[in-house]
Amino acid sequence: MDVECIVVGAGVVGLAIGRALARSGREVLVLEGDTFTLTAADLASYNTAAEAWIADAGAYTVRVGASSLDIKQASTFQVPKEVIVEKSRRLLAPQGPITEMSAAK
Repeated sequence: MDVECIVVGAGVVGLAIGRALARSGREVLVLEGDTFTLTAADLASYNTAAEAWIADAGAYTVRVGASSLDIKQASTFQVPKEVIVEKSRRLLAPQGPITEMSAAK
């Protein structure tokens, strides 16, 4: 998985842009300042089968530039093994059997 967009020095407008890009299905990283640290949570995506947020093992590339067409630096790093960031708790799961409703007669 590659991060497709990085918004640096975000502020309120940058956060709104980052959210809009994320809603469109892009992998977005929003940064404040000149340096940053990526955690497993930053790389995680939701795995429905595992019911968890998981950072997959593999190579990740971060590209930084003025735009996606003007990349200034790139760096690749490895995540050696899958990391489970957060396991879902089935809070809204039904507590008993579900019976279907029928129209009144």
